[in-house]
Amino acid sequence: MKKIIAITLAVLMAAMTFIFAGCGDKKTATDSDLEYVKNNGKLVIGITDFDPMDYKDANGEWIGFDADLARKVCEKLGVTAEFKVITWGQKENELNTKSIDAIWNGMTITDAIKNVADVSGAYMTNYQVVVVKDAKYTTVESLAGQTIVAEQGSAGESAIQANATLSKSYKPVESQSDALLQVQSGQAAACVIDYVMAGSMLVEGKTYSNLSIMKDVKLGDDECYGIAFRKGSDIVAAVNTAISELVADGTVKTIAEKYGLQDSIVTDFQATK
Repeated sequence: MKKIIAITLAVLMAAMTFIFAGCGDKKTATDSDLEYVKNNGKLVIGITDFDPMDYKDANGEWIGFDADLARKVCEKLGVTAEFKVITWGQKENELNTKSIDAIWNGMTITDAIKNVADVSGAYMTNYQVVVVKDAKYTTVESLAGQTIVAEQGSAGESAIQANATLSKSYKPVESQSDALLQVQSGQAAACVIDYVMAGSMLVEGKTYSNLSIMKDVKLGDDECYGIAFRKGSDIVAAVNTAISELVADGTVKTIAEKYGLQDSIVTDFQATK
């Protein structure tokens, strides 16, 4: 009897050792963000209405530089691109709760975003500009005491908050499009938005052609756009590889030229975080 018990205990101990060894593996299939996305068959991308990066055409389809590039990248990943409109100020929460799989919407790479997410290589350059309707506003100082708006959680908001004059009368809004609308309607004297957007929206034939960029005023430092994924996500490497291939074969340049952004793309794309 004792011998039988001893043999049984030995078998159980061996089984437990095998189980715990398996549990100690650093990476399993279920830990892979890429496999999670592939199993779902789609990459859910968090966006806002941001011409020329993401906006709807006459048929209600999302188009723009980011939308077109995202579809090309997703083709290489073997999944489809699904676009979901989010509140920009809640983008990190949307990402970490898996409501979305990526933030891909002209997102400025900052230390703050890199602290909470893994980020792709930089694929486009940008900077912040002041947009006004009334020609009497020619300097930042001339806007003292006037309502200034920007998208909450954006680089434009950070630029305003770093400026002693503009920050005193700052009002956050939900999107850059809302910021432009507030200036056009007279609810705000100025807004701070991405040059990439201003250069596209303030031209003849567009809705905001009556607005203008304040001359010789650039707030903050030059920026770069990147794509954010969950911390530790293995999608980052796959997306970096895909973009590198699309830069090399000329696809990125072709998409940029379609939206007049050929001078803003990063031609020497580097797959770094």
